[in-house]
Amino acid sequence: MKKKKSTPKAAARKRAGQKPAAPATTKDPVTGREVPSYLATPTVITKANVAQPVTDGYVTYAAVCPTATLVQLCTANGIKAAD
Repeated sequence: MKKKKSTPKAAARKRAGQKPAAPATTKDPVTGREVPSYLATPTVITKANVAQPVTDGYVTYAAVCPTATLVQLCTANGIKAAD
C-alpha cells in the first residue's frame, strides 16, 4: 500500500474550503453518471505484511491493538506503535 500523493493535496484543499479535484471518475451503476473518484489499489494482507496498514498510516496502532491480548499479538507480528 502506498498513499497517493494527491491525498494530502485533497485534504489541504478541503481544509481551505475548496472542493478537491479527484484524479479519476467512476460510472455510477444506478444513474450512469460519472462520479469523481479516488481509486486505491487493493493489497492482500498476509502474515508477511500485516504491519503495512499501520506503517502506511491507513489505520492507527490503537485501532488495531486496543487490548492487552491484541498488543501481544501485534508485538509478535511486528506491528509497532508510532514513535
